[in-house]
Amino acid sequence: MTDFLTDSFTASDGTALESHTPDVGSTWTTQNDTGILHITTDQLWNSFGASDVGLNPATPASADYDVECIIGAPNAGCGWFGGVAGRMVGFGQWYGAGWDSSSSLWTLYLANSGLGTLGTSGSSPLTTTRDLLLHMSGSTIELWVDGVPLISVSDSTFPSAGNAGVFGFYGCGSNYYLDSLRAGPPSGTPETVHAVSGAGSFTLVTEASYLAVAVTGIPSGAGQGIMDPSNYWKLGLVSWGTANGEMGPRQVIFADSLIEIPDGMTTVWYGFYPGISATITELLTP
Repeated sequence: MTDFLTDSFTASDGTALESHTPDVGSTWTTQNDTGILHITTDQLWNSFGASDVGLNPATPASADYDVECIIGAPNAGCGWFGGVAGRMVGFGQWYGAGWDSSSSLWTLYLANSGLGTLGTSGSSPLTTTRDLLLHMSGSTIELWVDGVPLISVSDSTFPSAGNAGVFGFYGCGSNYYLDSLRAGPPSGTPETVHAVSGAGSFTLVTEASYLAVAVTGIPSGAGQGIMDPSNYWKLGLVSWGTANGEMGPRQVIFADSLIEIPDGMTTVWYGFYPGISATITELLTP
């Protein structure tokens, strides 16, 4: 499963967000349709003193996904706040993750007939460019900055997938911008687990980039002999390819393993010795 929305905001200066088509996804829609959210120097900016919400009609595969972007603030002050949104039900109902310059706090927002907050954090302030992420998994809603979760709450107001988007309120012209937006499956989340033994094959459910192999039934002494590889117990083999035939090398399994596989693979073959069983988990990222 890949990102359903990515946007580098590459466009001519002054392009209104509602006139822009992302790298992956559908043409943006905005609440006000007046170019309040617009592209300058291949970044998304918010016009002076104005507010708007952008929604991308691209459809998530499930309600569990991340919306992530780079956020920068070359100038401070003037009380703006902006960021990314998810599980959007139109323009007025969504979860949001962003920075509030008036309070100097990262804020997890809940828009539902008005804009409220679910939590705030003063850690890792926006004094330099930051990686901002809104994580949604079941009722767990989180705000991450630079790969670190800062705010985590349980909320079930919006359980459906909705759409992903952006928001900007009370913009100050050149005070903040968004860039490198993506929305898709949570990073590092296991997508599908296959319990296997003996020999066989299965079709990948996701567009996995990694296979995590965890083995059980390992004979006593297996994995010993670090200085002498000939003493390792060979527990099995894993390979991968397309439906037309095996393409990847055969990976010998000596113990629990993380295997990187090329893009475009659709099928996994395996063979484990008698008494050995394993789970093979499809991963998007390690």
